[in-house]
Amino acid sequence: MERDHGAEFYMSVNYEGDGPYAYEESVVQYYLPSHLNDKFLSVKVGALSKVYGWHAYSDSGSIHQLWETSQANISSIRGLSKFVVSPSDSTLFAVKVKNDVGDGEKYFAFVRTFTIQNPVYMESGMDYEVVGLIPTDGRLYVTDIVIFERAGRQRWAEGQEERKGRRSNEDVGIPIIHAAVYISYDRGTKSLECTTYEETFSEHIELVKAEDYRFDLHIKSVPKGTFGRVIDTGKLTRRLNRP
Repeated sequence: MERDHGAEFYMSVNYEGDGPYAYEESVVQYYLPSHLNDKFLSVKVGALSKVYGWHAYSDSGSIHQLWETSQANISSIRGLSKFVVSPSDSTLFAVKVKNDVGDGEKYFAFVRTFTIQNPVYMESGMDYEVVGLIPTDGRLYVTDIVIFERAGRQRWAEGQEERKGRRSNEDVGIPIIHAAVYISYDRGTKSLECTTYEETFSEHIELVKAEDYRFDLHIKSVPKGTFGRVIDTGKLTRRLNRP
């Protein structure tokens, strides 16, 4: 592979067969369509990139592999269904939304990391969703969280028609909780950690590390008679710029 960034997949081992199918670095998870699902058997990885691959479209309990260099045979994953191509100096950040209110309702959340432009939308009760790529430099990276009172009409985001739970930003209901959390990479544990501050977080939710790059976003209660908590962007900026 001549490029330093990105990945190229082939339908046979040893970089042979149909291909290359080239993909750029992106926080977006690539969900392979039916004609490509389980078809890739080798991958060339750019010198400054790495690839996270999953056996199934879901995240929990499925086979997951990390390829930091080119692989002449990836058959051990038993069929590739989705993947992320990321810079080599970053790691995944994934979130699952859980309703602990006890009201049986579906809640809708948007999560946006400081490192990407577009927020990821998800629904309570669904699987983990990759919401960002966090650099491994140890710095704090702010993540915005908004919880909506109810999910709106289902509308698939472009290119995600086969992925349940991933929607566009239309008809998402009423925003009731607004908060910010800071995510950083711990070089000692080689995993992500989260930091919250009273000024920018909410008592109605809790972000709990499940393992490695996965975090559970618990909705503990719903504020009454309010549209959520407005974040003071000045305080937010000052927190981020602290040494």
